[in-house]
Amino acid sequence: MSRFTLQKESVSTGGILWMLLLSTLGWAEPDGGRLEGTVRSFETGAPLAGANVELLDTVLGAAADRDGFFFLAGIPEGDYRLKITRIGYTPDFLEMVIRTGETTVVAAMLRETSIPMSEVVVSAGKAEQVLAETPGSVSVIEGEMLEEQVATSLEQVLPLVSGVDLRFGQIGIRGSTGFNRGAGSRVLFLIDGFPAVTGDTGGINWDLVPLWEIDRVEVLKGASSALYGSNAVGGVVNVITRAPSRRPWTHVSLHAGWFSKPLYPEWRWTADRQDFSGVDAVHSRRVGSARVLLSLGERQTQGYRQNNHEKRLRCMGRIDIDLTSKLKAEAFVSAGRMTYGYFQEWWSQAYALQVRPEARGDWVRSDKMNLAGKLSWAPSGRTVLVVKPAWYRTRWKDFFHDGNPFSNADHLGLETRFHVSAGKRHMLILGMEPGAAVLESSLFGNRRSTTLGVFLQDEIRVTSGWRTTFGFRWDGYWIRGGIHEDQFSPKMAAVWQPVPGGSLRLSLSRGFRAPSLAERFTRATVGGITIAPSPDLRAESVWSGEVGLLVALGRRGTLSAALFENRYNDLIQAGGNLDEIRFTNTEEARVRGLDVDLGVRLREGCSGRVAYCYQDHVNRETGALLLYRPTHSFSTSLDIRKGRVAVGGDFQYQSEVDSVSAYPQDERVPLYRVNVRSSLRVGSIMLSFKVDNLLQYHFTPIERNLAPIRSYTLAAKGEF
Repeated sequence: MSRFTLQKESVSTGGILWMLLLSTLGWAEPDGGRLEGTVRSFETGAPLAGANVELLDTVLGAAADRDGFFFLAGIPEGDYRLKITRIGYTPDFLEMVIRTGETTVVAAMLRETSIPMSEVVVSAGKAEQVLAETPGSVSVIEGEMLEEQVATSLEQVLPLVSGVDLRFGQIGIRGSTGFNRGAGSRVLFLIDGFPAVTGDTGGINWDLVPLWEIDRVEVLKGASSALYGSNAVGGVVNVITRAPSRRPWTHVSLHAGWFSKPLYPEWRWTADRQDFSGVDAVHSRRVGSARVLLSLGERQTQGYRQNNHEKRLRCMGRIDIDLTSKLKAEAFVSAGRMTYGYFQEWWSQAYALQVRPEARGDWVRSDKMNLAGKLSWAPSGRTVLVVKPAWYRTRWKDFFHDGNPFSNADHLGLETRFHVSAGKRHMLILGMEPGAAVLESSLFGNRRSTTLGVFLQDEIRVTSGWRTTFGFRWDGYWIRGGIHEDQFSPKMAAVWQPVPGGSLRLSLSRGFRAPSLAERFTRATVGGITIAPSPDLRAESVWSGEVGLLVALGRRGTLSAALFENRYNDLIQAGGNLDEIRFTNTEEARVRGLDVDLGVRLREGCSGRVAYCYQDHVNRETGALLLYRPTHSFSTSLDIRKGRVAVGGDFQYQSEVDSVSAYPQDERVPLYRVNVRSSLRVGSIMLSFKVDNLLQYHFTPIERNLAPIRSYTLAAKGEF
């Protein structure tokens, strides 16, 4: 539960080196006193889980658990000011005196507000920052929103964020990615700050974490390689999980549903109703000095298309322990198995929900495991050392009518970084991140790669309302066989807060992505389409610039807007003809546009959100439009709560995609999608109902693959 927050203070170069040396030698201040307390809602008295607690002018901080409880230890004796924040609530400040060997107890009551200017995020700078002070665009999906959406997967909610596009599991932010045939992601996926991209394709598995254990999801937009290295070309999606509880706590959730009959009789490939269901169980408790969380889950669906069945099994565990007042440890493990039928493309438009006869019965087995740990050591109250080892293993095998390709990949990483603060002006982050990937595959060959990243960032508080950030990262990667590249990723940014309810930001940064092993070395024929290797692929890079603002609209809303431009070099795209597809470097490309997000509270119990993104995208060499990028994306949501009852709905629009790779002659249409939902809370149990794609609209995100038709979901969850 407890974690360190990082304040912005000044320090000389000699002072930095001296403090790092003292930290390395084990120097520490006396143990000091202890602070503990609770955070609750002023209106309801309910505990506010996830509230951020920050002891100003120190590096100490915590997050409230499910009971609203927090504690801090090892505080030097003296007078302090405590800052408590949580999204949807006005910040509170408490003053106190800490005495060595004594425990100070406090109670904070936060008042509700619709203005999230003081929300704390961590993805923008690998340290806690108030949202209004971040140098780039960050959108936050709170756990409550996942609950309101009656979502069964993160993929259902992410497209509601402005600038985010998802096409059958592949994500793009502000046009960074269209659809890349399953190889390579230009968005880095993190779980509690740990990278979770596969070692072979560089792709994302969205089901590693149960939705019910997500505290929030932070979507960082724009090139972020200065801190995160490869894959963060378009941005970062960081899933923050809930901390384990101090007391025994159990959560059980169930869902079940079915798909409508297809609109056209020709598409009705079965007389049976196609259904889906799932169950998740989470238990958390204290075991000695440790706080433990365990989760099990199962999902299955018969699919809305022929040969589109799926079954997922997943388990997750987390343990947090305070080894000493200055040393905290966390461990996280997630493992799962998925088996699913493979649907490459429809048989014909007249049989849009049927697979080709020869491919019926094709299926895939996929196993994955993510093991990560974190040690946080604050030896002096002015320096924090963070060590984060991680191991991500994936195993998959295809059982196809024309072959059984397989891939076994291991991706290992170790991040070590220092956070150093002193005075009131500078906060520095410096670190090193080695990594390796080991691959055995019938499609990609037996490969070995190693990486090394070194980074430094200085955030300077020029005045109380003006902050600047300068950062730099060097990355090198090597593939056995003689392939080697170096990348340099600088970053410059500034944030100005002219008034308490608003901020202006300006940023320029460089990002890069090393080609995945799959993009370089795939040699296969799937469904009659040949994919040829491209071993000479170069790393793609981007210069990303942004001018943005975040402003409170009275007491009723918040507006976030940004003008952005991304200029790509050596952009990697899948292209070719019907006989052969290969990955190639597009020499130059440009995506620029406008990203707007408006959240409003119309009245008590009634709130809404509007998101819009305009993208002007072009291949600067040929003048052609980039593949699978929409020009306009729009979504809006409305939620109304009255007592124990809530109703809501979403509308999503996306303009027609102008350029595709495999079947450019096929008809393409824009997306219009409507979802409606309702819920009823009875004590600690919530019952929900949702209709997805209410209007039964037909849309193909990629060629000859129809998006899900209308479905109905019933869900129930309880906390004990």
